[in-house]
Amino acid sequence: MYAAVWSIGEYGDVLVKGEGLDPEENHVKISEADVLDLLEATLKSPYTSTTTREYILTALLKLTTRFASGI
Repeated sequence: MYAAVWSIGEYGDVLVKGEGLDPEENHVKISEADVLDLLEATLKSPYTSTTTREYILTALLKLTTRFASGI
């Protein structure tokens, strides 16, 4: 989990610029809102540890300077 959240914080801007593939290999566009929704849902989960919450908050701070919307 830590590596995934760290990666989103570091490379979230690259994630939303490109296109991904879903399991059926259809092209999927990932938006800034999708990334933020994922981090928010994980942050609010009762199963998320304090350390994971710290990683998420750090990732969100990094994304404030990388996303066009400015979160």
